[in-house]
Amino acid sequence: MRLGSIALLFGLAACDGGKDPSGVDSRADDSAITDDSGADDSSADDSSADDSGADDSSADDSSADDSSADDSSADDSGADDSAAAVDEDGDGFDVDQDCDDGDAGVFPGAEERCDERDNNCDGEVDEGVLATFYADLDEDGYGDEAVAEEACEAPEGFVSRPGDCDDGDARFNPTAEELDCEDPNDYNCDGSTGYADSDSDGFPACSDCDDSSADSFPGAPEVCDERDNSCDGDIDEGVTLEFYADDDADGYGDGARPILACALPSGAAILDTDCDDGDATVNPGATEVCGAVDDDCDGLTDDDDPSVDTRGEPTSWADVDLDGYGDPSTATVRCDVEPARVFVDGDCDDADAAVNPGATERCDALDNDCDGLVDDDDGSVDLSTGQRWYADDDLDGYGDLGDASEACEA
Repeated sequence: MRLGSIALLFGLAACDGGKDPSGVDSRADDSAITDDSGADDSSADDSSADDSGADDSSADDSSADDSSADDSSADDSGADDSAAAVDEDGDGFDVDQDCDDGDAGVFPGAEERCDERDNNCDGEVDEGVLATFYADLDEDGYGDEAVAEEACEAPEGFVSRPGDCDDGDARFNPTAEELDCEDPNDYNCDGSTGYADSDSDGFPACSDCDDSSADSFPGAPEVCDERDNSCDGDIDEGVTLEFYADDDADGYGDGARPILACALPSGAAILDTDCDDGDATVNPGATEVCGAVDDDCDGLTDDDDPSVDTRGEPTSWADVDLDGYGDPSTATVRCDVEPARVFVDGDCDDADAAVNPGATERCDALDNDCDGLVDDDDGSVDLSTGQRWYADDDLDGYGDLGDASEACEA
């Protein structure tokens, strides 16, 4: 009976052309089922292949599997490399280097800040930036040095100032006053009591402004030592010396910038007469020279200063006739050369522009070229400006045509 039913089912399937009642190709379904079965049961197939003795197939399957694994590993490796190069906070260090890639202020070499974090990624937190605080049980603003903690901010009950010699009593701290000379307590924690006179200056600590120095006590003479010797609250009053800033280090200071001190400070001078503290060549000890600068700080410049040193400056001479040659008797050496003065002298007549060392000697009874010789006595005379003369041996007033000469005078 069961065999007949099975045969009937196969027969119906054949008559329907391989389609199910929905009209979908049953072979496609079979294929899908086959694929799904193959995907799900691949291990079983491989096992079957192994069991059947198909070693080559098993080897191929194994190679394929290994290849897939290799490819997968390669892909995973690529993904890892890409992730290592990511710098989430943009501080220049990727996630493999940065100890906090979510904070741009945290990276290797960053400045360590007191914030309870490892800013520079060296494995330590707040190293070198912690402050020391001291327990202040009596809340007088000064702490007990024996009870100290390092932190970024003061913990509750702690202060930054040490020096409390009795942290159980607010009357004791470095700023406390010791006014009762009979009270044996060291309220200001300086190691001496109110009635003690540690410096033996005759004044107990309660009335001495500095019981460690015998030079300091009420009424002591003030000396220039940057201390309050007289215990009046002022330091070096009336005993300081006045110096002046000397930026150019020429030994003369700027009077507009005084400095009060006990001794000459570096960069200062005793004298205050420098008129240009930016130029070491300008000061009251300098020599006035030509250059439009008041070198010696006397308020006078160049030719207006009688002390001006004109050595090296050229000599000039007055040239009244403007022929380019000056009168030798008018020589001067100045910083500024005035108009109508020249740097060449030798003019023997500065009222006549035709007479000068560059002129030509003429027959006119004048020393035209200023060489000290006149007319025929000057071998350089231009005889064309003279006359032709003839010898008159018989003195009859008529000369010999055959014996003629050129000259200024006969």
